Amino acid sequence: MSGDALERDLFDREPDDRIRVLDADGTVVAPELEPALEAETLRSMYRDMRFSRRFDERMISLQRQGRLGTDSSLAGQEGSQIGSTYALADDDMLSFQYREHGTLVARDLPWEYLLYWMGHEDGNAALAEIDVFPLNISIAAHLPHIVGWSWAAKLNGDDRVGVAHFGDGSTSEGDFHEVLNFAGVVGRGPTARGM
Repeated sequence: MSGDALERDLFDREPDDRIRVLDADGTVVAPELEPALEAETLRSMYRDMRFSRRFDERMISLQRQGRLGTDSSLAGQEGSQIGSTYALADDDMLSFQYREHGTLVARDLPWEYLLYWMGHEDGNAALAEIDVFPLNISIAAHLPHIVGWSWAAKLNGDDRVGVAHFGDGSTSEGDFHEVLNFAGVVGRGPTARGM
């Protein structure tokens, strides 16, 4: 089946018609949807998703004990975070909000990141070494930064891309609409936006 036909088939469905690649036992039920990735890459992605969920559970536990500051759960979003980060080159730039810990797990989560959640700004400094912008708590405020970085990269002949992870709440913020307007008026920079 061609990519266009497969795409039409996936989108021309009833809203309650689930799309599944695996059944509950892990058996492939839709081989045409199985990604063309090496088995080890898939295992690595699965390990990172499992680790992200466990990390998230532990962070919530520490937060509820008063040992960490505010923490928001990533539960249910591991696949989009891990999958999109695995699609990047190691030196592509990431920008994220407060619940996208999975993006950092896919970038070999530096232990120093935990310092931020305990009130030490040094936790953000370690992220620069793995091409990640500092953690952003304000909803959508990181979007202009990654778009600006991407535009500068394009102007400088840098072929890296910038990816912003954000939640659906960002779409009601001015920053979200401003970066879309910027992209439409100025031209497309190498930025991918994902929710």
